[in-house]
Amino acid sequence: MSFELRAVGRSKLSDGIVDQILEGIRTGAFGPGTVLPPERSLAERFGVSRGSVREAIRSLEYAGILDVRTGSGTYVTESGLSKAAALRAHAALLGEHSPLDLVVARRAIEPVCAGLAAANRSASDLDLLRRLLEEQESLLRRGEETAEVDLTFHVAVATACRNPVLMLLYDRIAEIMRQDIWLDLRRGSRVRRHPGALPEAAPRDARSHRARRRGSRGQDRASAHPDGRRAPGRRGRGTPVGARPQEQPGRGTSAGARPSGARR
Repeated sequence: MSFELRAVGRSKLSDGIVDQILEGIRTGAFGPGTVLPPERSLAERFGVSRGSVREAIRSLEYAGILDVRTGSGTYVTESGLSKAAALRAHAALLGEHSPLDLVVARRAIEPVCAGLAAANRSASDLDLLRRLLEEQESLLRRGEETAEVDLTFHVAVATACRNPVLMLLYDRIAEIMRQDIWLDLRRGSRVRRHPGALPEAAPRDARSHRARRRGSRGQDRASAHPDGRRAPGRRGRGTPVGARPQEQPGRGTSAGARPSGARR
């Protein structure tokens, strides 16, 4: 397949440059280990300033797609064909974070928050989670967007864990989840799962949140382990989100907490 660099439109210069370099990598024109043309040559062929080329290369280097070696050149790395790396590069151009990186971070922190919340939550925490769940289900029945109330639910779980450091970390995650690239991806996912946002659709979000609230209610707090792991001796698929497993005689216990699906 033939590939040739061409002038880019004026609206999003760096985006257009990134897209074309990624296209060249996908088509094999710029395979792993290939040295890209010099910055000046790229600027002339794209019909843009060297500053725009430099910005695009920086974002691709940040994403791990290019390796800039001073005095040697700019090389395509082995991860150049990774879709995750491409998404990270486009997010970097917007000054935002890759949704895939956000998913990994949420998977790391949410089980711990849920396990601690199961042990430390108060009656008012459970009341708040119930109200947020009811609000989400009401929005879903009307076919309206649920992103903000869903995020508020997860922040409430982090607050209920009573760990200031985890609360601080989740506040930062919440900020990232309000970035445009994450919201656009979430809306697109919702449309694909529920074309037309039909009220009768039963999304995974509401079901998992309901399971979390049930699991957090009226169970022995002493059985929750602070690191959010599943209790020894438990069989099957583990406890619901926010649930506290029964204490095992003569053995340590832990929480089988697991957050709702990271992808909304």
